[in-house]
Amino acid sequence: MLKNNQKVAIYMEGHLFTENGKMGYGALRYLNNPVVAVIDSENNGKNIKDCLPISRNVPVVENLDAAISYGAEVLLLGIANSGGIIPEPWFSVIDNAIVKGLSIINGLHDELANKYKSSLKNNQWIWDVRVPQFVPKIATGKSLKINNKRILCVGTDMASGK
Repeated sequence: MLKNNQKVAIYMEGHLFTENGKMGYGALRYLNNPVVAVIDSENNGKNIKDCLPISRNVPVVENLDAAISYGAEVLLLGIANSGGIIPEPWFSVIDNAIVKGLSIINGLHDELANKYKSSLKNNQWIWDVRVPQFVPKIATGKSLKINNKRILCVGTDMASGK
């Protein structure tokens, strides 16, 4: 889906300085693609390298059109809110991005691909990150052929960490 040369804009409206911006922070720190803009109207005019402990030179812009003017081809939803549900006001931004030919990266629990599949143009895609792209081989018995020691770690989801 995401090609190494595609230019990404990160949607962080109102969350540039909150813990909910963690998906955007991760992309700013580790994404190999060119990140051409962060969208946050509250902090329009700033630069990421000047306001966060991230050395990447990325302008903060007011809206999607400004991000597109910097060459954005992909919109990454950089906010991971509590519950992972896409807030209603975001749909106007997502709709606008789809109409303007951008692809979407969505890490939230709400799936977008089925909702927008009839609206996508050639080479346009939606990547719902939480939807597996392959079916892993589970319970194949492969470990029976390995001659090493193993331990069983058991705990609940939040107690044992991820």
